[in-house]
Amino acid sequence: MNRKNKILIFVFAILIPLFHESAHWLGYYIDGISATFKYGITYTYGGKKGFYGVLFGPLLNFFLSVIAFFISYIDKQNRTYWYIISLTSSISRFFNCVLILFMSLFNKNVILLNDEGKISELFRLPSYSLYIVSIIVYILLFAIICIHIEDNKLFKEITFRIFIYTFFISLIIICYQFLLA
Repeated sequence: MNRKNKILIFVFAILIPLFHESAHWLGYYIDGISATFKYGITYTYGGKKGFYGVLFGPLLNFFLSVIAFFISYIDKQNRTYWYIISLTSSISRFFNCVLILFMSLFNKNVILLNDEGKISELFRLPSYSLYIVSIIVYILLFAIICIHIEDNKLFKEITFRIFIYTFFISLIIICYQFLLA
């Protein structure tokens, strides 16, 4: 794998959470709720929850992953870059869901502090339900992307780096969020 790909993976592993929180902020703005965001977390003033504010972060990850995957069909010259964007977006959200579910084994309140738990609450679903749905959706997206990457060596290198970078960034963000909560 060339140096450009390695840098792109690292940069997107860092930027995806920022884009995710920006989407939350935009959603809260549409909801008419004052909010501010830091890297990895969006705060609303007065602890208010808005439908779009809660929903827009996870939707951004999903749509960014799907759109980048479809663009890879059109832009064959830069296909690898689009795969990197798609995989980074989906894997970062996947790790977030898995880590939260794991942490909820030790503290049940954790599950409602993150996006899928808040969305479940808005729709009056069991708190863990959207975590499980999200994990399944991101595994399916990952599998579809994997099938379409022709170069196995490149795929292994890209996937390994994305897994490592997004896992540690997700872990740092989640620990940071719960230290503040």
